[in-house]
Amino acid sequence: MKNIAELIILITEVIGTVAFSVSGSLAAIDRELDLFGVVLIGVITAVGGGIMRDITLGEVPPTAFVNPRSMLIAAVASVIVFVARIRAPRNLRPSEGENRRVQ
Repeated sequence: MKNIAELIILITEVIGTVAFSVSGSLAAIDRELDLFGVVLIGVITAVGGGIMRDITLGEVPPTAFVNPRSMLIAAVASVIVFVARIRAPRNLRPSEGENRRVQ
């Protein structure tokens, strides 16, 4: 039973990491950043909260630095989002200004 609980926690952790990474990556793409910027923002968005939690609780070094699995998952997800957005047909991309906020 313990293995099933650990597996469920791992799956939800990966799903959350991918979701936050995709969110950060799409925001970076909307601001027209290059691949490095998209990956950096995607990884920071995905693992930043956990790092802040660990520091606040006094767990130093943070888990993200001890076990970089989450950072690797976030980086891979960011690259996939970047490539998918570039390779998407023009009719599936947002038109110029469609996703821009009013300044």
